Amino acid sequence: MSALIITSVAGPGAVAVRSDDEDYAESTMDAVPIALTKHEGGRSVEIQWSDGVAQHLTARVLRDRCPCATCREKKAAAAKQSQSGVRSLNILSAAELQPLQVTGMTPAGSYAYNIAFSDGHGSGVYTLEYLRELPGTGTETSTGISTR
Repeated sequence: MSALIITSVAGPGAVAVRSDDEDYAESTMDAVPIALTKHEGGRSVEIQWSDGVAQHLTARVLRDRCPCATCREKKAAAAKQSQSGVRSLNILSAAELQPLQVTGMTPAGSYAYNIAFSDGHGSGVYTLEYLRELPGTGTETSTGISTR
């Protein structure tokens, strides 16, 4: 069984991630995360991929594209309501009124991350493939270091 091993690296919020099963990494994706760094107090996350790409994702992009069942159901209900022309007023919690932040990223097996947010949501499991496809800014350099 493979696992992601997390070790601290220099700098607050920085984490190095590696797989202990190279066959798994090669068979499922061309690239795997090798480092995760929170920026702006968690308002964005940078993922360093093993192919040299540094992907910068905002907490809002991650939260809006949460793949959990609850979020998918809410999106489907909102789309259905939108088609019917009926509008409702959503009441926000105190946590939802604060700037959104990523409060944690925990490996889910060796294929995904569970991401927790400052609004209390934390049930989304983001596969590595899904994370890689999310819209964000990405740069590629020969060293694999972002040049933002």
